[in-house]
Amino acid sequence: MTRDSRGFALLAVLWALAGVVVTGAVAATSGRAALAAARNRVALVRAGWLAEGCVERALAVIGVAAALREPSGGVPWSDLDQTTRNQPWPADCRLDVIPAGQVLDANAATREQLVRLFDAVRLLPAQADSLADALLDWRDADSLSRPHGAERKWYRDRSRFPPRDGPLADAREIRRVRGFDLLPELDSLLGIGDRRVALHHARLPVLASLPGFGHEALALAADLRRQGIRTGDLISFASGLAVPAREALLARAGELATLLTPEPEAWIITARGRAGNPALEAVMEVRLVRSGPGVVVVRRRVWP
Repeated sequence: MTRDSRGFALLAVLWALAGVVVTGAVAATSGRAALAAARNRVALVRAGWLAEGCVERALAVIGVAAALREPSGGVPWSDLDQTTRNQPWPADCRLDVIPAGQVLDANAATREQLVRLFDAVRLLPAQADSLADALLDWRDADSLSRPHGAERKWYRDRSRFPPRDGPLADAREIRRVRGFDLLPELDSLLGIGDRRVALHHARLPVLASLPGFGHEALALAADLRRQGIRTGDLISFASGLAVPAREALLARAGELATLLTPEPEAWIITARGRAGNPALEAVMEVRLVRSGPGVVVVRRRVWP
């Protein structure tokens, strides 16, 4: 064998070895990726089980409390969250029990309500007009922009998601509306799904968005909450106001009948389970309503 032939053979062997090494490295990388993906799937399933277990435990505790409702000495429907407040929940599950009607329904709010809400959190009038019109443009079916609003062209020019031109599907969608992405504090004041505001649970700026609720009515609502006092209806609540404020509130009683409720119409339980390293989170949400002496789940959602 000539020297050239031996050199060519050695080069071929080296290339073959390099190919084997590269193939092995690719296989090892693919194997590690597949293993990591499998671990993530297992962790996510475990997180889902933890969230579901947390919800079921909360439902059991709430079911007992609901069956013992007053006058038997149990916890009233209006304070159902108290039943879970001091329970020893697992460290890898976080539970929130909140009443429906704490926030303003972004799908049903009128322009007047939206502007009053933004005014209550001390936004400038021009900013309030801009936010209200942008939200109304997002949810209405037409493509005509309001004086201070934004339609598809505005979003398209900025490579942003276009308006839905229909009801918002999820409260998180509000962040996609022009201007709302810059004001995360509004997340706690706007939501979807509950048109009627809970008188003794809604945030005060949300109450301020309702017709007839002036400064005196808001001050009374805050004072009643500090004292832990509940009123059974709007007339009982209004009786604590001076005559001018009472008349102003009761003059809008017809509108408020569809916008206000003394007690929450439902409670929402949200459980977040975490598993794995790094931890992955699964979320389960259920909606409870009253049914006779107890409660019943009318909606169950899971994500991701």
